[in-house]
Amino acid sequence: MSREIKFKAYIKSLKWLVPVERICFDCETVEVDLTDGNGDTAEYEFDEIELMRYTGLKDNNIGHDRKEIFEGDRVKATNKNGWTREFEIIWNEDLARFMVWCGSQPNISFDLTCDTIIDFRVVVIGNIHDKEVVLEKPTCL
Repeated sequence: MSREIKFKAYIKSLKWLVPVERICFDCETVEVDLTDGNGDTAEYEFDEIELMRYTGLKDNNIGHDRKEIFEGDRVKATNKNGWTREFEIIWNEDLARFMVWCGSQPNISFDLTCDTIIDFRVVVIGNIHDKEVVLEKPTCL
């Protein structure tokens, strides 16, 4: 099974999060979509942006459009018993997988898989660049 490969880019100088159109690894540049598909693109060097990888999964926000889950997203996970925590989606380089991460309590961090989406109600609530959501560490209530 394969997953769709896509990225978002956080433009540091503008504080914008935008879809990525192309990545040129030789040139070390990224072309981004500035107008949500209306054709206005711009090119940024790698050091001007932060890439956020798509996990291949969508949240399960009942009654709303399901959002794609990207690395760097903040999510609220609720299990069937009502246990709720806020987490950050990270890429674990050592394990080569996306994780639902709680920095202050790593013992309650877990793999982000299709089973996670089934076992928990996972809802994207923002990302690490949102002013209202940015925290030193995810809130682990």
